[in-house]
Parts: sequence; C-alpha cells; structure tokens
Amino acid sequence: MKPSDPQLDELLRSVRVPERSAGYWENFPARVLARLQTAERPPETSRGLPFSWGLGFAAACLILGFALGHWHGMPKSVTESPLAQNRKLFKEVASLFPNQVRAIISDEHGVRLVLADKQEAPSSAPLLLKICDGKNCHDVITFSGQQVQLDGKTYEVLLDAQGNVMVVGKSLYWHSKETRKPGESFHIEAQKLDTSI
Repeated sequence: MKPSDPQLDELLRSVRVPERSAGYWENFPARVLARLQTAERPPETSRGLPFSWGLGFAAACLILGFALGHWHGMPKSVTESPLAQNRKLFKEVASLFPNQVRAIISDEHGVRLVLADKQEAPSSAPLLLKICDGKNCHDVITFSGQQVQLDGKTYEVLLDAQGNVMVVGKSLYWHSKETRKPGESFHIEAQKLDTSI
C-alpha cells in the first residue's frame, strides 16, 4: 500500500458532495428498477425435457387412463371369462408399455398399474393370481420375481422350475401344489396367463 499523499487527502476533503434534491432520492429506486428491466437479458436455456417429450408422455398417460377406465367400466360379457378379460387387459397395457409392466392389480376400487422405470424384458410368462382376504379380492397380473403390495402387505410372487406358483409374505407361504389353505378367510388361486391366444 502506498503511503498517504497529503495533497490528495486535502483535495478529497475539500471537494463537496454534489447536492441532490429530495425528488432525486425519491425517484432513484424507480429509475434503477426501470433500467434493470430494460437491460438486455441473456437467453434462457431449457433444463427439462423437450416439450415434445412431455406432450408425448401426457398423451400416453391420457390414452392409458381412457383405455383402463373404458375397460373397467365396460359391462362384462356373459361369454367372456375373467381369464379372457385379464388376458385382454394385459395385452392392451403391455402394448402401451412394452417390457415395463410389473403388475396390473384389479379390485373393487379399479385398476392399478405398476410400471418399471425403464424397459426390462420379463424372464417369465405373466401370471394371474386371485388373492382374497376376507371381503377384499384382487386380480393380480404379474411376473415371477415381482413384489406386489395389497392392503398394506407386501407379497413376493415366484415360479419354480416345475411351473408351480409360490406367494411369499411376512407371515405367509403359499404354493400352488399344496392342498391346505393359508387361512379360512384368505384364499389364493394362480395360473399362467397365456397371452398367445
């Protein structure tokens, strides 16, 4: 730092601050804001998904919602079995979300869809389970190795080498070859869902 210059110090002390009127100081903030607002801004860059992707995703969700709502609200044909209805539902949803369906759960509240974040080809054919706990029954279309949440409980669905279905929960083990029932009010039925028909 330079040593102080007595002449410069004296000159700075002798110079008077220009006087401004009261109106100047009252209008000062408004003038600063006006200048900032008219100043040229740098172009904004988009950091999200392109608009066309968002629009495409929204359209897919709309179509899926319409298809599921329309399918769920359709009167069930006397000639169409529940198996055929579930097969049709799986084909429609799988065509909209190829290799992303983890589970389709139907109950008295409607249809709930569980999707994977990315396309992952399932290692087995889809399975159809009917799980009833007292008054509540759920039709579940899923694959071996998937976890399904029903009424706050988590169940893992597995397929053994002989094609038998197992349902495993915190306090439950059910095998499709067993003749005993897991409980009086609890009932499970399982079968492969042949989608080639």
